[in-house]
Amino acid sequence: MIEAGFSNQSENLEPIKIGSVHTSEPDHVVVITQDGNPIIELWFYLKDETNCFKDIKISNQYVVIGCGHKVSFVNIISKEVITHDLKRSYFGHLYPVYDIESKFFDKQIIVASSNCLYLYTEQGSLVWSSVELGVDGVVVSNISNGIISGSGECDPPGGWIDFMLELKSGNVI
Repeated sequence: MIEAGFSNQSENLEPIKIGSVHTSEPDHVVVITQDGNPIIELWFYLKDETNCFKDIKISNQYVVIGCGHKVSFVNIISKEVITHDLKRSYFGHLYPVYDIESKFFDKQIIVASSNCLYLYTEQGSLVWSSVELGVDGVVVSNISNGIISGSGECDPPGGWIDFMLELKSGNVI
């Protein structure tokens, strides 16, 4: 069984470093374990990135980690890491397509940033990115029948506007 979590301590594995290394200490450490044994350690360096939210989701072979202004896809077999910059907007949340409340995902995952949504494959390939849906947060409330429902904060604080997108294309309905 694969598990992953943010940790306050190193497991003394050779770390995979993500971001611009600007200090000897990372901003976040993520440890991935298999059957309780540490197999991968990631060190995240955020520098000047907004660091409000962080999240981790797991599929059969991949772990997705969002924090700062990035989302990273880790292949637990090859230990390859693909990191995407969220275009200077901060990371918000990860939403598995078939069960947005689950810590596990299958095939596709939605990434919410401060201003839009992105749909990625399990391997970290971008399928689409939405138009701007907010300026200080985007949340998904439901995905069903090929429709993504949610809200974007367009006039902070508290000025949330609902939206609906096609899951297949990311186009606004």
